Amino acid sequence: MPPKPKFTREEIIDAAFEIVRSNGMEALTSRVLGKKMGSSARPIFTIFKDMNELKNEVRSKAEDMLNEYLSRAENYEPLYKQAVKETIQFASDEPNLFYLIFMTDNGEAINFEFLKDKFKNEIAHYLDVMKKNYQLSEEESMIIFKHSSIYIYGVGAMCASRLCYFSDEQLNQLLGEVFMAMLMYIRSGKYKEKTPIPKELE
Repeated sequence: MPPKPKFTREEIIDAAFEIVRSNGMEALTSRVLGKKMGSSARPIFTIFKDMNELKNEVRSKAEDMLNEYLSRAENYEPLYKQAVKETIQFASDEPNLFYLIFMTDNGEAINFEFLKDKFKNEIAHYLDVMKKNYQLSEEESMIIFKHSSIYIYGVGAMCASRLCYFSDEQLNQLLGEVFMAMLMYIRSGKYKEKTPIPKELE
C-alpha cells in the first residue's frame, strides 16, 4: 500500500496559488513550494505528475477569482460597463494573477475567434445584455465587445504594471467615451463598409 500523501491536492494548490499571487508564476518552483509547506518537493509529486499540471490548477484558480470579481457586476446597470470596471479592478488588486491570465505566453499566436470560442459562455452573457439594452444585433454587439476588449486589456495592463492609476470617476469617463464612440460608429452603419488600405501600407 502506497504511503498516505502528506498534503491534500487542495492544500498544495492553495500554497502554490499564494506564491504566484505574491511573486508571479516564475517564482513557483518545487523547491520554493516545498519550503513554503515545510517539506521537501517529494510530497508534491505524489499528487501531481509534474509542475505543469500544478501550474494549470493555479491558473484555473486565478480565473475563478476573476469570475468572482465579474459576478459583482450582476446587480449593476449597465452590467457590461461594470464588468469592465471589475476586470480593471482585478488587474489593480491582483497584478500577478492578471498577468498570468492575460499576459502569459500562449506558445503560439491566436486570433480573436479563438478567444471568443474559449470564453463563449461568458461572452454570450454580455452580448445578450448589450443586445437587450441597446437594441443591437449579434454582429453589432460582437464588434463592440471585440474593440472594447482590446481597450480593456490595455488599461488592465497599465494598472497591473503600476504604470497608471485610474480613479472610479476617471474609469467611468473613459469607458463611457469609448463605449459611446463605438455605439455611434455601429449606428452609423459604417462598420459594414470596408476601410481602404492606404497605398503606402500595401
